[in-house]
This record gives sequence, C-alpha cells and structure tokens, in this order.
Amino acid sequence: MKKQCGPDYKHHYPDEWNPPVDPEIAQSKVTCYGCGTPGVAETKCSTCSPTKHRTEFSALPVFESSTLIVFLPIRIIQVNGIGCADSRATHSIAGEDLYKILQKQGMTFIKESISMTFAHGHSSNAQVLTTQVNVQIKNKVVRTKIIILPESKGNRTLLEIDFLQDAGVVLDLKSRKRYFSDNPHKSFPFENDVHVPPTPYMEVSPARKDILNAEINRLLNEGIIEPCESPYAAPVVLVPKPNGSFRLCVDYRKLNSVTKTDTYPLPRIDDLLKTAKHTQYLSTIDLKAGYHQVNVAIADRAFTCPFGTYRCIRMPIGLKNAPATFQRLIDNFKNGLKDVTILSYLDDIIILSETFDRDIDDLRKVFQRLKKCKLQANIDKCHFACSTMKYLGHFITPNGIEVDPEKTSVIQDMPEPKNVKQVQSFLAVFGSFSKLCPS
Repeated sequence: MKKQCGPDYKHHYPDEWNPPVDPEIAQSKVTCYGCGTPGVAETKCSTCSPTKHRTEFSALPVFESSTLIVFLPIRIIQVNGIGCADSRATHSIAGEDLYKILQKQGMTFIKESISMTFAHGHSSNAQVLTTQVNVQIKNKVVRTKIIILPESKGNRTLLEIDFLQDAGVVLDLKSRKRYFSDNPHKSFPFENDVHVPPTPYMEVSPARKDILNAEINRLLNEGIIEPCESPYAAPVVLVPKPNGSFRLCVDYRKLNSVTKTDTYPLPRIDDLLKTAKHTQYLSTIDLKAGYHQVNVAIADRAFTCPFGTYRCIRMPIGLKNAPATFQRLIDNFKNGLKDVTILSYLDDIIILSETFDRDIDDLRKVFQRLKKCKLQANIDKCHFACSTMKYLGHFITPNGIEVDPEKTSVIQDMPEPKNVKQVQSFLAVFGSFSKLCPS
C-alpha cells in the first residue's frame, strides 16, 4: 500500500505528483493576449497595460475597524481637526468635510486620473482632485499633497507615511503614545475617537435663524468656537432665557451616550445649606459665561447648524462631564482662599463675612484669585454686602434658611392626590423641603 501525502492531501500519492516546472519554461509558454508578446501576461505587458501610479489607502470608514487606529490632532489653513495616521498609505487622502473647507478658502484643485488600491485589496481607476496644503501638528508644519475624494462621507483625513516621516512623528503602539523624533522624552497620548452617528441640524424659523446667525458670529468673534472638519456633528438648540434672549445649546445626547463618566463629585445642596448659616454680610460672584471660560482638549465637540459645522474651543453646555469639569475648576479656585468662607455649587459662588471690613477684605482676595486663575466675573450679576441672599432655591436671611416662595407655590397649587401614583408624586415634591419643616 502506498503512503498518502498527508491529511491535507489524502487522495494523492507521491508518484502521482507532477514534476516541478522550470519557471523560465513556464514563462516562455505565456503570451500577451492583447499584442502577442511572448513571456508576459496582458496585465503585466508594458504595451497593453502601461505602469500606472498606484495609490494605496484605506477607503473604509475608520469606525468600522476593530484594530488600533491612531488619531492625531492637526491644523490645516487655520482649522483644527483630527487626522488618521496610516503607515501603509502612500498618499494623504481627504473627504467631503475637508474638501468643503478648502473650497471656502479658495484653494485650487488639479484633476488627476489615478489607480487606487483599497484596504480590502481591490483596485479601481478614479478621477480625483489634488491640492497642496500646509499640515501642522504641534509646532511642525509639513507641505503635503492631498488627494481629495469629494464623495467620501464620514471618513477622517488620512495621513500618509511620508507625512509622518517628514513631521518626525513616531508612533508607540504598545503604550498608545506618540512623540517626535527630535524630542523622544516628551510623549503624547493617542487621541480618542468613538463612533457617533452624525445628526442633521434642526430646522429653525426665519426669525430664530437671524438670532442663531448673530449668536454664531458672536461666538466666533470671541474665540469660543471655530470652523472645523468633522464627520460627527450634533444639532444646536436655542433655549429661551428669562430676560427674553436666547442661549445656544448643543444636543450632545448621542455623544454623551458613549462618553466615559467623570466621577468627580458635586457638592450636596443639603450640606451647603447647613453651612450657609446667616452672617451679617453676604456677597455673590457670577462668572461670565461660566462654562465658556474652560478650555477643553481636542475631541468631537462639533455641532452643525444652517450656517456650517463648528467646534467649541471652550467647554459647551450639554456635555455629559461639563458639570464635573467645572466643579473641579471651582474647587481648585477655592483652594487658594483658605481663610475666606466660600460656598460654591458650579457657578453659584457666595461669600460669607461677619463684618463689613471683613467682607471688603474677602472680596479683594477673591478678585485677586479670579485674576490669577484667569476667570472673569459678570459685574452686572454680582451682589455685594447684602443681608439677604437667594441661593440654590432658598433664601439666606437674618432668621436662617427660608424656602423660595416660588418653590413652595408648586406644593400649594398641587391638586389633592387621589391615587397611589399621585401620592408618590406629591411626596417626591414635598420631600425636597421636608428638612426645613420644624416638625
């Protein structure tokens, strides 16, 4: 019985194998199907298939990959964004978002025909646009040729291997950090990126569209927002304020659903009220546009409106971790005022002083600390040397803590509960004031 070749070829026997063929003999039998040139296939024929410049890049949305993807903060023509570093790519690629920004900046484009090899290995010929731009990462600026794919939606700007080499960027995948070759001792963590589907902007009435446009221009002029390139964008919402004006808020619910929670604690209102015993003089400090005084790291803070896509440079209202971040800032601010009695819940800051002279001295220290921390106060909403002060829905008075009449009217106007659910609702509302009831 003849032995079989092995488990992978169980139906073959050693003497059934054909002898190896000399590669030169095999090649001599091949001819080009197009022109008949011997020894070459048509796909390799220099006459029928001239060598084309090939561009290799990942054409798949970066969110669909399960492997580690490296994102880098970049700046192109005064617009901040996040690029995807691909050490396999031979060219830098930009999609629809960056294309629109370059168009607005009046950039010129050149049409080229190229052969592209996609991430899945398939090739395709395509007409593309190309342009030269300065790409900045930290203090490094590299003149880069970018291939524009205007129809590519939802893809990051792809950075080629030559850009990484010219900028001196070294990627340490094991530690998830990057550094520059001329300063290897200073490293930076990789930028985070999550899959958040984009949301179209909400339609607004013509009257509110004018208000929205004015607010966008104001925020641009104050350096709070900037134009950006981002596949993710949340819609904006105009929220009415008590004085009749509007506050621009961003609906970050989709982004918040995939954001890790910052567990920094907020003060308990009950504890603050216990501490807020009446003193002779009370002063309050209101921070001007509180959240907007906090710088935030580069991430997907983009929002969309009828006038384009923008990114918040300062912390916007609506982010999941904004309260914890702001409370941490205020607590750090208070740490430099150990001898001043200050109560703070987010931007509600109150100063308690026993005498008028002490109140003046405390205020001087507080404003010096504000200046050192580069925080701005809204003088129109600050109150000084008061005997009665509204604080967190309560009044601090000479007689102690009293409930705001506007809050108690909610209980007084509630209908008589007639079932279990209504009783539960009544107890929930009443419970917040139960600690202030004598009995």
